[in-house]
Amino acid sequence: MNNIEVVGLGALNMDHIYKVERILGDGETVELSPRYEGAELELLGKFPGGSAANTIYGLAKLGMKTGFVGVVGDDVEGKILLQDFEKVGVDTSQIKIKSGAKTGLAQCLSDKLNFRSIQVTPGANSLL
Repeated sequence: MNNIEVVGLGALNMDHIYKVERILGDGETVELSPRYEGAELELLGKFPGGSAANTIYGLAKLGMKTGFVGVVGDDVEGKILLQDFEKVGVDTSQIKIKSGAKTGLAQCLSDKLNFRSIQVTPGANSLL
């Protein structure tokens, strides 16, 4: 990590973004109409994420010399996260790959007003 201007430390997650009609309020229950019963959520995409990771990625794209400290699992998602950083020049030498661990997962529900609800499974992040 020579000549690094900014180092990030934090969670590395694979974000699964789903589109929903609206985010429910705390404790709110709704009845699904028959046409929605058994329907799956609409997956908008899977993207590398994590708050600090997103910041470091953006700074690297702006030309800053960046690095990251974190943990990923020895799985496809971990490889994708590392490749995503490497393609914009982030130093990944301090990201540890833990054998047998699963990379963190964030399931994000997003509605048409861009309100969000996020459920996180820390996975390898808990080993940091």
